[in-house]
Amino acid sequence: MTLEVFAVLLLIVIFWPSDTPGKKSSPDAWWLIGGGVLLLYPLLYLIPIPFNWWSGFPGHDSFVEGLDLVNPVEQPWRPLSIIAMMTETAWLALWPPVAVFLATVRLPSKLVTRLAILVLLMATFQALLGLFQSGAGADGWLCFGMSRCGNGAVGTYVNPAHLAGLLEMTLPLVGALLAAAITGRKKYVSADNNSSLHDQRSRYKSQQKTLALWYGVASIIIILGSVFTLSRGGIIMILVAVLLSLALFTRNFRRRHQLSVIGAAIALLFLLVLIVGLIPVIDQFSVDPLSDERRFFFPRSLESALNFLPIGSGPGTYPAVFLALTPIELGSVFVNHAHNDYLEWFVESGLISVGFVLLVFVAYLKQWRQLWRQQEWSQFQYLQAGGGVGLLMIALHNMVDFNWHIPANAIYSAFIGALFFHQIHQHRGEHPNERSRRMRMAALKKQREQQPQPSKPATSPPPPNPFLS
Repeated sequence: MTLEVFAVLLLIVIFWPSDTPGKKSSPDAWWLIGGGVLLLYPLLYLIPIPFNWWSGFPGHDSFVEGLDLVNPVEQPWRPLSIIAMMTETAWLALWPPVAVFLATVRLPSKLVTRLAILVLLMATFQALLGLFQSGAGADGWLCFGMSRCGNGAVGTYVNPAHLAGLLEMTLPLVGALLAAAITGRKKYVSADNNSSLHDQRSRYKSQQKTLALWYGVASIIIILGSVFTLSRGGIIMILVAVLLSLALFTRNFRRRHQLSVIGAAIALLFLLVLIVGLIPVIDQFSVDPLSDERRFFFPRSLESALNFLPIGSGPGTYPAVFLALTPIELGSVFVNHAHNDYLEWFVESGLISVGFVLLVFVAYLKQWRQLWRQQEWSQFQYLQAGGGVGLLMIALHNMVDFNWHIPANAIYSAFIGALFFHQIHQHRGEHPNERSRRMRMAALKKQREQQPQPSKPATSPPPPNPFLS
């Protein structure tokens, strides 16, 4: 309720009319339209329609029989969703991530960078808390009474896989800031400053080294926290995130720096593996990932989705749909999610969800294409690339989990998505090395202009030319 109230206030601020003159079609207008459509589409499933129409939709047969048994009185009207209250709850759950996305995509890049650093601090805290929980055991007070704590890191989450989802999203952002700190150079000030250009450059190099050190420590904490979650999907995604980050963020490095950074990262990963130990991790991967109840989820969910094509059963109604097809082998187990967000959306929204996923995927590839065209990246563009990698990691992980149904991870994903889809042309600039050289040359030129010029000796005017007179 608190998140939804703040989301409403945030949306009011976003859509509040401004007196500032501007173009009719702003660069973020399409995101505003898309966010509005996303917030409105669940309401289509709440529109009452005649019961005869409702009973004729695919997949509604078993629910019509159930309604006849429970309430034999004829119902003239009924919402399109099979259970309207679940759809209303899913609609309200959309508000916080959509509001965060729309607000972030409209912010200046400096504020987005500060928010990204704040998110990284929160992720580092979660990873540290998870490491302490793993060392304290299930009876430790840091577990806050959570049943799945102690055997692995959970942070403030209930499920360790959801903590792994947060960490795998944020690790590429740390790598992006680390790469930007390694390649960054200072914008030199004018030469009339009290300190020389050499002193400023040395001071800035020292600051960058300090930042790189802290970013390196944060990345180690996040990697260790991910390993101690003992989530198979999270561990795989962390390894993939490290490899993709090394491939992307070293593109602007000199070859000597590139090889040294890659070698140091590989050595660090090997050292972390030795410290943590391979036995707990190998034990997790030695178990068949489909040996638990989830082996029943995918075929039954796909069967439900095909039964309700083309419009689906209604947003948020997956538990009720799966309950109607629950196999006997599951017994009395209550299934609230499909452990595959895409399959769950397919059950609930049918072909609408397929079109939405394809549209986002096309926009994702288009944004990568524009970002890759930039010859040299600024710090914000490094962060955008890190956000793109983080989105890919959580999107792949959600093929076997439901991180986007967790409010915290949905909001984090919305922020990282807005960071990635932020306007690129506003941050286009020279490479830090070229920019520093240009600023240094401009400062030296200004120095020469400020120096007193020697006076030239007076000379007599040349004699007149008789041919021109």
